[in-house]
Amino acid sequence: MLTRTHQRTVELATATNFPQGKRPEEQTIERLRESPLGLHLAAIFNYTEGYDYPYEADVRASVGIITRYLFGDTLSTQRYRLPSKFHRMPLGKEVHAALARFFTEQRPGQLMSMQQMREHFGVKRQTVHQWIEDGLIFAVYIDNQTHFYRKDVERLATRRTRQSATNSVTKSATK
Repeated sequence: MLTRTHQRTVELATATNFPQGKRPEEQTIERLRESPLGLHLAAIFNYTEGYDYPYEADVRASVGIITRYLFGDTLSTQRYRLPSKFHRMPLGKEVHAALARFFTEQRPGQLMSMQQMREHFGVKRQTVHQWIEDGLIFAVYIDNQTHFYRKDVERLATRRTRQSATNSVTKSATK
């Protein structure tokens, strides 16, 4: 656990260009803007304003990077948990505006509505919100409406099918 905590600290120091040494110089706004975190935040904000995305991948890469940096799980190298109602916070609004532009322009027709999601799984709205809260699926908010990327829904369905099959095998083996 100490090793993982140290690795996370190093990850955050690197992400913000944090000065190193016994007597590090004071952090400046210019240095922060040039840090990996600053560059990816700028890429998201500029993309939202209509500029091209500057990196090889698409804007979802920057979204993944900043959410990992800002909300990452210390004990995991991949996971993060967004704060409740993140999409209503200033940064969350920018992130979802960038995602809305991306899905509208680059992946038209690939978002499912909350109703489609509920029908697909045969569950209640609260169940879907719990999946979002638990980090099982990422929601994209456009005009205060909840949407889901179709491939993410397919991955969740596959995971649930595998989990159900594993649970069935475990139950029959214990009888």
